[in-house]
Amino acid sequence: LSKDGELYLVQGVHPLLYLRNKEKGNKTLGQTLHLSTDHRMLVISGPNAGGKTITLKTIGLLQLMLQSGMLVSCKEYSRFCFFDTVLTDIGDNQSIENELSTYSYRLKQMKHILKTANKKSLVLMDEFGTGSDPELGGALAEVFFQELHKKGAYGALTTHYGNIKVQAENLPGVINGCMLFDRETLSPRYELAIGQPGSSFTFEVAQKIGLDAKLIQDAKKRVRKDRVQFDQSLAEVQKTKAEVEQLKKELFQAKTKSEERAKELEEQIAAYDSKYQRLQEIQQNNQRQIQLGKKFQQFIEQYKPGVKTQKDLLAQFLKSVAIEKTKWVDELSAPKTKQVSGAVKKAKKKKDKTPAERPIKPLVVGAAVRMIDGTVKGLVKEIQNDTVTVQFGDFITKVKSQKLEVV
Repeated sequence: LSKDGELYLVQGVHPLLYLRNKEKGNKTLGQTLHLSTDHRMLVISGPNAGGKTITLKTIGLLQLMLQSGMLVSCKEYSRFCFFDTVLTDIGDNQSIENELSTYSYRLKQMKHILKTANKKSLVLMDEFGTGSDPELGGALAEVFFQELHKKGAYGALTTHYGNIKVQAENLPGVINGCMLFDRETLSPRYELAIGQPGSSFTFEVAQKIGLDAKLIQDAKKRVRKDRVQFDQSLAEVQKTKAEVEQLKKELFQAKTKSEERAKELEEQIAAYDSKYQRLQEIQQNNQRQIQLGKKFQQFIEQYKPGVKTQKDLLAQFLKSVAIEKTKWVDELSAPKTKQVSGAVKKAKKKKDKTPAERPIKPLVVGAAVRMIDGTVKGLVKEIQNDTVTVQFGDFITKVKSQKLEVV
């Protein structure tokens, strides 16, 4: 629970969608987003049937579940704050009894939300500004969006309007997001990507459902050329970012495997060095025994009656024994030194560094850290006693503080 006005939803899933997919044996993709005092509003764009509405419902439902004291379906390192009001406009709510059209109802809701919203409100609006003339409705939606931004409310809005996407880029504290779309299979990926607006993929979706290609081409001719190019550019940016994110993920995994392999190699080298040292000791011992054997052979050859007296031979033998014993005692008393490879020396030198050799930096939230035995940098998200929550790229994990160093 955050006291700093932070809503950090990690892999949140709509519980009903999860249960339905589980019955069918399908996987449910979780959505990750971050709202804070610095980034209060999120504008989500992208294709129809791509998951925009279910994402809004997931945010709102999990928030209300939490504030009702219920467990929520997301990763355990998610962070929630409390809101005084949750204001929503999701779905078609035209009313026959009150003679309200869809757009009239939307205007009424917009008026109520604008009157009620404040810094302790969470606003969720689907298909923001639709229901009227696109140009006029878009202009009114833009003005409403600016007013809502001035009130400092938190919120997530879905839209197809290009001017709202541009506003999200220009207003401080607002970020764009989009639901990803696979242009090769012409199907939505149901994944939320933060950082750039998305294309509506209007013609691609029409092609997917089997609309006549001639009709689609005719429709493209009726749209302003710059508008089509803008939509295509958004689609290309979205595709490129998805590819970059995938490459970053693969690179992180490859780097992790490389570090693990390097550690294994260091251990193998250390084992080989130890074995080599033992073999050297055995060889030296064998060599010494051979030399002693040769000397003893010389004594045997020298023992010839009439050549040397037994007394002279015994004196020479005792002298040799005394010399060898002195050498043996000196070897035992001398400090043992191992011949290790350059790689192990380097690893040992790194391991034996004292704290005085590197500047000590405090371990605080927001600090850049890495594992003591690794090189990948991460960001401290939370500290609880000696357990630290660290984000390495797209991965978030909990690590003991003793295993981290600030960089």
